[in-house]
Amino acid sequence: MFDRDYRWVLPLLGILMLLLILVTHWPRAGTWYENEKQVEISSIKVTELATWIIEGRNDFVPVMLQSEADPGLQNIPGLVSIDPFDDPQRDVEKLPIYKQMLILTPSGSLDPGLAIQLVSNEKRRVIQVEGGVRAWKNMINAEDIQNLSLTKEEQDALARIRPFFHPELYQTIGTLGEPKEEYVAPVSASPPLLEEEEEEEEEEGC
Repeated sequence: MFDRDYRWVLPLLGILMLLLILVTHWPRAGTWYENEKQVEISSIKVTELATWIIEGRNDFVPVMLQSEADPGLQNIPGLVSIDPFDDPQRDVEKLPIYKQMLILTPSGSLDPGLAIQLVSNEKRRVIQVEGGVRAWKNMINAEDIQNLSLTKEEQDALARIRPFFHPELYQTIGTLGEPKEEYVAPVSASPPLLEEEEEEEEEEGC
């Protein structure tokens, strides 16, 4: 039997044990994700990608995440196909680190686990093309886009862009009464000039 003067000891010990249990089991912020990599991937529209191609920019590498090459994307110069199920990080590391990597997927969505692999090197800038291959085919490759629900901004952008991928549409550009310019293919996809080849042949003949 405890003396009356020591009856307060047992409740105090119980409170101390309860506090100890709470402290040792209290969840700490960040324990669930502190080791996970923060994934930051910016995005651009297909109209921006088309503009880059027309301008002949060479500071990016377009990458198609698909096991097989898509013949409908032949008008994207320098397109690299990477199988997302066969160690994509290995193939990504072979690409120039100083160039931006533009990602196209079939539907435009990107698996979070795959995204982590793509940004494994923090020095590489990764950009996703909104809408992916589907948007490219519907807005750039399609012969007719009248059935698409587009904003005024998108309509104006496509009116300027599509003729470079569909030469037959080039006659629709320009104001009535103004001379229409000659169609010029995107720089990245332009074939070598025949005159240069003929000059080289003449020099070899001499």
